[in-house]
Amino acid sequence: MAVYSGTNISFFRDALESVYASIKQSGLTPKEIEVLIGVDGKVSTAFTAILVSLESQSNGLKTRVAWFDRNRGLGPTLADLVSIARGKYCIRMDDDDIMNLERVSVCSLLHISQGFELVSSPIQEFSTVGPDNAAIRDCAKSLKELSRFVRNPLNHVATSFKTSAILRVGNYRDVKYFEDWNLWMRCTELTFCRYDKPLVRVRTGSEMIGRRVGFQYVLCELGFLRSLFGISLRGALIFLAVLPLRVGARLLPYGPYKFLLHKVLRSRRK
Repeated sequence: MAVYSGTNISFFRDALESVYASIKQSGLTPKEIEVLIGVDGKVSTAFTAILVSLESQSNGLKTRVAWFDRNRGLGPTLADLVSIARGKYCIRMDDDDIMNLERVSVCSLLHISQGFELVSSPIQEFSTVGPDNAAIRDCAKSLKELSRFVRNPLNHVATSFKTSAILRVGNYRDVKYFEDWNLWMRCTELTFCRYDKPLVRVRTGSEMIGRRVGFQYVLCELGFLRSLFGISLRGALIFLAVLPLRVGARLLPYGPYKFLLHKVLRSRRK
């Protein structure tokens, strides 16, 4: 998990409690797992005190905090966390989402018992300001589908992976807003499993949607396109073909983009 100066402390506490609860539910011993938090740049004195206290907590679980002096973004922070992780497997989590109770158990089963190197699942979205609980974002059944060049195939916060496998394909890279998508494009040879049920509840709302619209996000789309040329020429050309549609969506006003996101790009739980 990465945190930064903009982290909502209340949401962070909820996210962390869900992590601890899922670990407890799994039956794993403290020697088998650790919670690793990367601090991306300077944070408030109050947040610093909370993070320091986590390292000395006495609930039996090891929580390790990695401090980084300057804000570099998610990609470099996660790359460093993967590099220093002591576990054979990593489970990704964001600082404001809720991990389902069964997630750690499911990931342990699929990785350790069944040997998958990369696991992901659909996510269930929720909002503190509206009834979005039925919104589901699915994930790809295979990382070799052509559609992976059109839309991000996996839900980042619902992924887990074998640490050595991610290091082998080059780890996270600094591709702003597309750190995960860039990584998945290099994971096509890994053994992959899609778990059918959502393993994470993801917090949505105006702030999340606001980050995905505007000219600055369009520039990030172009940065991702540039990175694709170094991975797959075919993939870069496919992404280039759909780029006008993606740019058009990013330049929509907030209201129409929200409608597109929730009514067109999400399924509804029946």
